[in-house]
Amino acid sequence: MQDKLDSKSSELLTKQVSIKYTFPEDLKTQFVSNLVVQHEPGILILSFFETLPPIILGQTEEEKHMALEKIEFIESKCLARLIITPEKMEAFIKAMSENLNAYKNTYLAAKKSD
Repeated sequence: MQDKLDSKSSELLTKQVSIKYTFPEDLKTQFVSNLVVQHEPGILILSFFETLPPIILGQTEEEKHMALEKIEFIESKCLARLIITPEKMEAFIKAMSENLNAYKNTYLAAKKSD
């Protein structure tokens, strides 16, 4: 009798349920201007950055040029890092490609017909 209980308890219980997507109230929507993709065994790491152009101040073109020469680097702030499996990355790329094509067909095709 113990064998029957063990075999039944080891059966995988499954149920299909819907996913309810929620967005936290404090979630910030930010513009991403730079993306870095890295990989390690079994995962891909997506780092999303915001890179803003520097502010160049000066009254004359010469002053602006001098201010520009003083800039050694531009800071790029990481807004989010996501770790994803290669299988999910394939689905992500497919979804992004389909949505980019839909975007082009909707918005870029409308501009060409104007």
